[in-house]
Amino acid sequence: MADLSVTCKITNKPDKMPSSEKPKAGQQVKEQPPVICIDERNGIFVTPKDAHGPRVPVHIKKQVVSGSIGCESPLCRDFMRIGVESGNPGIECDHLQRTNRAVCYSAPAALREDSLQSMVDSGLLSKTRQDECVQLRNKSIAGGVDCVFPIFWHEHTSVRLVYFSVFTGVRDSWCQFERTRVSFDSHLGKWHCQCRNRMRSCVHRYMCMWWLFQEKPHLLSCQTDPNGEDSDVDERVRDVAETEVATLASTDIQKLTDYLWRLKRVPENLPQDLSTKERQIPDFFEPLESNCPYCPGPTPPALGERVLITRHGTVYGISSVTRG
Repeated sequence: MADLSVTCKITNKPDKMPSSEKPKAGQQVKEQPPVICIDERNGIFVTPKDAHGPRVPVHIKKQVVSGSIGCESPLCRDFMRIGVESGNPGIECDHLQRTNRAVCYSAPAALREDSLQSMVDSGLLSKTRQDECVQLRNKSIAGGVDCVFPIFWHEHTSVRLVYFSVFTGVRDSWCQFERTRVSFDSHLGKWHCQCRNRMRSCVHRYMCMWWLFQEKPHLLSCQTDPNGEDSDVDERVRDVAETEVATLASTDIQKLTDYLWRLKRVPENLPQDLSTKERQIPDFFEPLESNCPYCPGPTPPALGERVLITRHGTVYGISSVTRG
């Protein structure tokens, strides 16, 4: 039998869909969450933590040759550990499974010392901070990795929230792969870093500020303070989970989950207008229920008067984030 020669060509373009799998007219195609390689040397990727909603990035590592595989999400690590204990050592979380269609590594704009000096001259940075930033950049260069990697999800990138993956040079619970996530709200000038509860002084935010000042200075037009405390989307969700839900009894959680599943679940196939167009955001949101959804029938008691929960709600649209 003649030898067979197989050639594999790696590109950044997705494979063409076979004609037999092309969607019919009017049929929706389920979009896959993006995944980007940010460190080809160590096999580090970023991908949205959740398949739906705000695209908060999470770091994952998958280097097949060295056998180094992991996800920084604690839930994913528990999931894979349980798989090993159950006799399936090859099980991977959804984040790791996405890496087989990742966008290949493309180096971002390198940080320049002249732009950092301009920040010092403009009063945006102290000399001490300047030295810290240069030291961290040099440490990343010695390690052969990018110090600051801006994360843009292409056409789905938020015009308000900008995310970065920043080299730390250390391994800890908040930076499993020597990288941390930093977010910047360009409307409010607020910063958030995963290390904010561990470090009083955070150089990672200044590194991202350096990159923005150099490459996208228009995003820094508002008053910004890298030392100001603010929490990003992922942090706020975790705070709720650790306070309100943690105090509920297991029976209450079961009832609440069943209620959300039956009456509040977003359908898988949305109407075309809902998945492509944004509606006008109302001035306030209130429940549609008039009777208690938990009490048994046939005549459950009526609900009481409406109670104001917050005046600082957040609405996540298709391509925008609205607060207040």
